[in-house]
Amino acid sequence: MIKNNLAKIRIQTLETGHGEWLISKQLSLFFLFYFAFLLADYLIIFIDNFCQGYIQKIIHIVVTSIILGMKKHLYIFSIYLSSAYRVFCLNPRNSRKIIQELNLVLSVKKISLDANISRRIKLYILMSDFTNSWFCSLRGYAATAKEKHDTFYLAAIMPLLDDLTDSLQIPSIDIIKDLKNNKDSLHQSMPAIRYLYNKLLNNCSDSFVKLFHEALEVQDKSILQLENHTLDTAILKQITYEKGGISTFLFRLVLENSLVKNEEKAIYELGYLIQLINDMFDIHKDYLNKQQTLFTNAMSLKPCFNEYKNTLDNVITNFMSLDYDHSNSIKALSKISTITSRAQVCIEQLLACEKSTQGSFKIEFYERKQLICDMDTIKNIFKSYRFSVTFYKQLLKLNP
Repeated sequence: MIKNNLAKIRIQTLETGHGEWLISKQLSLFFLFYFAFLLADYLIIFIDNFCQGYIQKIIHIVVTSIILGMKKHLYIFSIYLSSAYRVFCLNPRNSRKIIQELNLVLSVKKISLDANISRRIKLYILMSDFTNSWFCSLRGYAATAKEKHDTFYLAAIMPLLDDLTDSLQIPSIDIIKDLKNNKDSLHQSMPAIRYLYNKLLNNCSDSFVKLFHEALEVQDKSILQLENHTLDTAILKQITYEKGGISTFLFRLVLENSLVKNEEKAIYELGYLIQLINDMFDIHKDYLNKQQTLFTNAMSLKPCFNEYKNTLDNVITNFMSLDYDHSNSIKALSKISTITSRAQVCIEQLLACEKSTQGSFKIEFYERKQLICDMDTIKNIFKSYRFSVTFYKQLLKLNP
C-alpha cells in the first residue's frame, strides 16, 4: 500500500533525467499529499471492517465519497503543481540554453536575438514541453534527452519562421530556398533559423522533415488572414485546423515511438483545439493587428464556443479509443485539462462581453480588459482548477 501511494504522490512530470523531487516548500507538500493518501486508505479499510447495519452503511458511503473526492482534488493539484515547476524552474533553464546557442550562431554577424523574439522562444519552448509531456503520458514513459533537445529546437524555430511569414509575408518557397542555398538575404535571423533547421534535419525522421516543409506551406495561409476582405467561416475553420493540427503533430513526430492506429487524426484534432484556444486568448491582439480568426469575425460567439465544445468532445473520444493503456489516456487528458480549463474561464469572460451588448458580439465596443483574460489572478486560477477537477471526474466515468 505504501509503495502504491508513494507512486501516486510522486510528481511524475518532474522528469529532469534524475527524478529530482521538489525542494523546500514543495517537499513539505509532498509529505502532506503522502500522509493524506495514506490516511484515506486506512480510513476506508477501517470503515469496511467496522461499519455494520443500515446507518453504518450510509456513513460508509458518505465518508468514502468524501475521501475519494479528496484524492481527485489532490491528483489534479499535483498536476497543477508540476505545471508550475515546469513554468518557473524547468523552462528558464531549457530556454536559456537554446537562446545562448542561437546567440552564439548570430555572434558571427555581431547580432543577437532581441528581447521580443527571446520572450516568444521561451513561450514556445514552454508550450512544447507541456505538449510532449502529454504524448509521453500517453505512451507511458518519459522523453529521452534526444527527444527533449529536438522538441526544444522545433519550438525555437517556430516563432522565427512566424515572423518571416506573418510579419514580413515571405512565402514558404523562398524560405526553403534560402535555407538550402545557405543564403541570408531574407532576414538577419536566417543563420539562427538554418542552425535549428539543420539540427532537425539531421536528428529527425524523413516523415518529420516532409511534414515540416508542408507546415511551412500551411503557414502561407496565415497571410490570407491579413487580407482586407472578410474571409468565409469555412475557410477560417480550415486554416485554423491545418495550422493547429500540423504544428502539434510535428511535436509528436519528434518522439521516436511509432504511431498507433488513428493517432494522427487524434492529434490533429487536439491541434485544432489548441489553435482555437490560442485565438480565443489572442482576440484583442488579433483585432488590433487586423488578423481574421473565427473569434474576431464573429457576430455571435455561441457558434465559436459550440465548435470548441464539439472539438473537445472529439479529442476525448479519439484519445480514449487509441490503442494505449486506458489509465495513460486518462493521465494525458487530465494534463491537457490544465489548458482547456483556462479556455473555459476565457469563454465565460467573452460571453459576458456579448451579454453586455444585448447578445451580439461587437468587438469594437469592448475595452482591452474585457477582451483579455488574465489567468494570473487567484480568482481565475482557482476557477481553472475547479474546471479541471470536474473534467477529471467525468473522465473517470468513461469505460475502458
